[in-house]
Amino acid sequence: MIQPLKQLLILDDSRDDRLLLTDIIEQAFGDQLTLYSCQTMEEAAHCLDSETVDICLIDYCLGSNETGLTWAAQQLQQRQFTLPPIILLTGMQEMGEIDAQAMEPDSGVTDLLLKSELTPSLLARAIRYAMKQKSMIMKLHKRQLHAALLFDCSREGLLEVDTHGVVIEANHGAERLFGYTPESMIGLYLSQLVDGFSMDDLRVMGRDARPEANSSVVKKVTAHHLHGDELTLELSMHAIQSVYFSLYVISFIDISHHVRIQEELQKQAHTDPLTGLMNRRCFRLRSDREMRRARRSGLVVTLLMLDIDHFKKLNDSYGHEVGDLVLAALAKLLIDGMREMDIFCRWGGEEFLCLLPETDREEAAIIAERMRLGVESLMLSEAPSGMTISIGLAEVDTKRPIKESILRADKALYQAKVTGRNRVVCTDSGDK
Repeated sequence: MIQPLKQLLILDDSRDDRLLLTDIIEQAFGDQLTLYSCQTMEEAAHCLDSETVDICLIDYCLGSNETGLTWAAQQLQQRQFTLPPIILLTGMQEMGEIDAQAMEPDSGVTDLLLKSELTPSLLARAIRYAMKQKSMIMKLHKRQLHAALLFDCSREGLLEVDTHGVVIEANHGAERLFGYTPESMIGLYLSQLVDGFSMDDLRVMGRDARPEANSSVVKKVTAHHLHGDELTLELSMHAIQSVYFSLYVISFIDISHHVRIQEELQKQAHTDPLTGLMNRRCFRLRSDREMRRARRSGLVVTLLMLDIDHFKKLNDSYGHEVGDLVLAALAKLLIDGMREMDIFCRWGGEEFLCLLPETDREEAAIIAERMRLGVESLMLSEAPSGMTISIGLAEVDTKRPIKESILRADKALYQAKVTGRNRVVCTDSGDK
């Protein structure tokens, strides 16, 4: 909305010209305006300091070596956006000399009129144009301030980058995340801040983005603080494409804490808290994937089920706390001897289950015997009487549900128990 014209300033060193201009103004707008008639630049500057002036009409020639153009440029430098629109008035002989200078963006002049052609209607039209232009400039300035406020005060890290991924602006949120000052981030490639960042996403966004339409991509990325700390960030890329420019803004939210909590919750859901091994639920998920892989590739898989011999007697003799220590020590001993691809879990109580991919029954028997001997030689000060384990072994039929193979391994474990304990017993894959 254009602000209504209420107060107008005239600056001209000629009294006759000021009176003539006052008459033209009154013909154009009536006598409802407040006019400030100034002879010198000092008077005009004081008026701008003390009054709310809507528009200025100033003469180019102001005596001595000063010009209205010089005064307008000085006022613009001093007052910036608070300077009202300035219309410069001049005679015909001066027009060619000042026209180009008056149209420069830093001249402070909104329009240039010839005194000899000045009429009430022409002046009214020029003033309306100047007021409209001022209104548009103020709206743009307000939007710039609003954007700057949002950019600088956002808790998110914000980076504006060019089409090559080079940072051209950064906010204080980015400073908090990465440890660099906003100024020192300017000129860095985004790939220097974000591991594995590719410009391909930005290029695709720039190609697909429509004028004034915000296209965005969200992904989880890894970055590093200036001091080396690893960060997990949610990165959002926003692009606006127009015929005049492309705008790319990258926003970052630190989700490291949430990721750690999520990982911890997932670990708790999949891990036996006493031994640190995977629990039954995790074993079923991992073994299902391994069974599908084995079916596709035709590889052999073998199961081991093992149990601590006379564990109840150990608990009764030394207490449950020692029993827990024994379980944890056994788990550590066994897991240290496992291959990376083996799937090992605490099945329940003192029972453990191990899935051995790409391992036939003979190879599995060797692994099981090595486990048994390792446990037999394990010495714990908390349980000086030592301990042994019994192991049941079953080759897995990958075409059948794995629970059937677990039952056969459990059957073999039972046979190891009833035939004297501290031994490995195998069952044929065809046993039911």
